[in-house]
Order: sequence, then C-alpha cells, then structure tokens
Amino acid sequence: MGINIILIEDDAIEELYPFALTCNSWQIRAGRHTIHERWGHALPDANVVVHTHRTLHQQLYGEDVAAGVLNRSAPLLVLLSTAVLSPGHMKGLAERTTSAVRPCVINSADVTIGAILPTTPESLDDVIAALDTVAAEDVDLVSVTARQVRRLWDVLDMIDEAIAWDAELSVSRVSPTAVIHPSAIIDESKGAVLIDDLAVIGPMAVLQGPCSIGAHAVVKPHAHITHSVIGPYCKVGGEVSVSIFQSYSNKQHYGFVGHSIIGQWVNLGAGTTTSNLKNTYHDVRPIMPWGRETSGRLFLGSMIGDFTRTAIGTMLPTGGIYGVCSHIMSEGLAPSSVRSFVWQAGVVYDRNRAFDTCDTMMQRRGHALSDRHRELLDNVRERDV
Repeated sequence: MGINIILIEDDAIEELYPFALTCNSWQIRAGRHTIHERWGHALPDANVVVHTHRTLHQQLYGEDVAAGVLNRSAPLLVLLSTAVLSPGHMKGLAERTTSAVRPCVINSADVTIGAILPTTPESLDDVIAALDTVAAEDVDLVSVTARQVRRLWDVLDMIDEAIAWDAELSVSRVSPTAVIHPSAIIDESKGAVLIDDLAVIGPMAVLQGPCSIGAHAVVKPHAHITHSVIGPYCKVGGEVSVSIFQSYSNKQHYGFVGHSIIGQWVNLGAGTTTSNLKNTYHDVRPIMPWGRETSGRLFLGSMIGDFTRTAIGTMLPTGGIYGVCSHIMSEGLAPSSVRSFVWQAGVVYDRNRAFDTCDTMMQRRGHALSDRHRELLDNVRERDV
C-alpha cells in the first residue's frame, strides 16, 4: 500500500520519564519490535517517517535510521507515536487511507490519535496547517482500537499482546542462526517464544512465553525469562519476569527483575534485585520529577534510564525511578528515586568521567559515543540533576 505514514511525538512525551530523556516514544519496545519497526513490518510498502519537536532527539535517531521523505503523490496517515495498534488495525487504517476522498479523524476510546489526508502536503508544517483548517463537518470519523502509552509503565501491560502480534508478523519464531543449548527449555504453553538472529540461549535456561529474545542477545545458563522482552545485544541471567530490556543492556548474574523497564546501555551489577510488590499490597506510588504519582498498579518494579548502572547487591525498592547516566549504590535499600548524572547521594557525576565510562561501554560493543550523543546527554545533565 503506497501511502505515507507520519508517527508524531506530542508534547506529553516528557511524561514518559526517564525513557524520554534520551529516546523517542516510537522507540518503545513492547515486543520484538519497537513501535516504529512494527509499522514497517506490518506495512512494508508504506513510507513510514517519524517526527518530534525535540531537534536533538530527532537528529540522534536519524544517525541510525533514515528520516524518510514524504511522497507527495500518496495519501497521508498521521498518528501519535504513543498509540500502539495490532497489525490488523494497522492494515485497516492503511486501506482506509488509500480509499479516503476527504479528511478523516481517527479516534480510539473517544480520544483523537490521528488523521487521514487524501493528499500529502509539502511539509510537516503544511500537514499541521491542513489539519487545523479542516472544518468538523468536512471530515469522516474512523474508530480503531489502540493501546496508548501515557506513562512508561503502561507498556508492561502490552508485552503479551505485542509479542503475539510480532509472532503474527514473523516468518519464523526462532531464527535458524540462533544458538540454543539442547538442555534449554522453550515453553510456549502460554504464548509464543521469539528468538532472533544470532541470539544465544545457554544451558538449562528456561524461556516461558510470551517472551522475545532479540538479535545477538545472550541468555545466560540457568536463567529464567517469562512474559518479557530482551532487546538486541542484551545479556541477561537470573530471573526476569514481565520486564523489558531495550537494547545493549546487561544483567548477567543472579537477581530478580520484575515489572521493570530497563533502558539502553544499562548494567545491573551481580545480585541486583527489584521489588515489584509493596508489603501492604497497595498501589505503587512512584516518585516522578514533578512529584509522587498513583500508578494504579499493584505490581511495579523499576524504570531505569540509559547508561545508568547499579553496584553489586543493589536492592531496588518498589516503583523505583532512575534517570540517565547515574550510579545506584547503597548499603541497604536503594533510594526510590534518583535523577540523572548522580554518582551517589549528594554527589554529581563528573561530566568527563561519565562520558568516558559511556564511551568505554559502547566501544566494548563496537560503538562509540558520538558528538550528537554527547550533546543530548549534556542537555539531560543540565535539565535533570
């Protein structure tokens, strides 16, 4: 279907803390694929582009992913990048876009999440102008079922469904190049287990679906992974339940991680364990930069930003919120909330030392901390300490 699709990040992106400090909302990895990737896999003939008002984030994402150019001769589908749809609804919207003769407004649960334009304007500014000038009586209403990410922990509720969607889009659940030890247990009695290219599953590891293991990821011997997403190039051991590791992050040793979202380039020291249930069995109330929130969740572990590390034996409390490029260590229970670039309580992480550590970590995986990445991290350091 030769259509244009623009995934747009709105102003509420800041509420996806700490993920939003360094990443775009379309990079959220609910299953095997990020939100952006899933659109490409569901609609391979579509021209899918992304846009955010945050220039540094857009530029950094563009270093690895082509920004894309709009095809003026094709119709346009515009969607919030925090809306997560099934492949069936994606294809249905694409068909509606192809056949549209006048503008459409797309609603999900009475909330507007996008629009359809029969023709594509010259630029994104023209797209916004076109949407603003269309009168209500001149549009059709399209209703879809979409899951919306308003807070980062909302993604935890999408893991099982997203893995099922990605299994639907996959030619093969287990890549022929994956290396799986004969003693490993793959249990699909409750959902699909997806294992990508060149992933390694160690001896006596247990993978219970729904579960997704990304390309080049390593699941250590005796690990137990269930209802979780292990992103590309991650190394994971111990027990992981209802959690998401974005990419290039390590939890190689014993310890439990549950109902947590771990960013990129994170290292969890041996024995790091998250609490995901309060002793009182009350709702978890995480401390965000703007104050304490009621999550409405009984189970919630830790949200950990990019480049943050924990010391050995770290005990993370229920609903822990940790920013970017910090070092979490404590003799007892760790603090419930730590902002970015914190070395330890009351001590700011020296910029040059922090960047040197980030660069060293990336070089171990064949990458380097680019000037643009440094600029973005500098921006975080100025705003979130």
